[in-house]
Amino acid sequence: DRLDDVLVCLMRLATAQDLAKVSNTLVRSGLRLPKAIQQLARHRDASVAVPILRHSDLVSEDDLADLAETRDIEHLLAIGSRAGITHYLTTTLIMRGYSAVHTLVAGNSSAQLSEGGFLVLLKIAERDPELAESLGARSDIPHILLRKFLAMASERAKVAFLRDAPATVKAL
Repeated sequence: DRLDDVLVCLMRLATAQDLAKVSNTLVRSGLRLPKAIQQLARHRDASVAVPILRHSDLVSEDDLADLAETRDIEHLLAIGSRAGITHYLTTTLIMRGYSAVHTLVAGNSSAQLSEGGFLVLLKIAERDPELAESLGARSDIPHILLRKFLAMASERAKVAFLRDAPATVKAL
């Protein structure tokens, strides 16, 4: 706890370049310094925040959602690449509207998506073959939404979607 407090004090004087090194070192070391990690995760400079956002389990879902609502695309991509993100967090990321984030979240097989999240992504994927391909690899799309997507999607998006789709999806 004292080490955490000392590090937070020292970080106040550090440059973004130095903080990026601290962030990377903390992630690699596995040290559990919650105050320092929270401060680094909330940093506006992506080089500082991204390693923590991508790898630290000391950043709460509420904090991640808050950051997903307020930070730049680099931060969003880091959050979207995390293992096991919940539907609440994926919905927040999707609603920010960045196509790179949509594709990343769709391709993150451990990310949970709500029916509403799937609906938004499938609607966009009707005309976005890259997103369609990422969604095609998922096996958790509700069948009713899947049928609607296949009926509405452009031929190019359908082909991309079905390229990596599981056999159960192709059978629809």
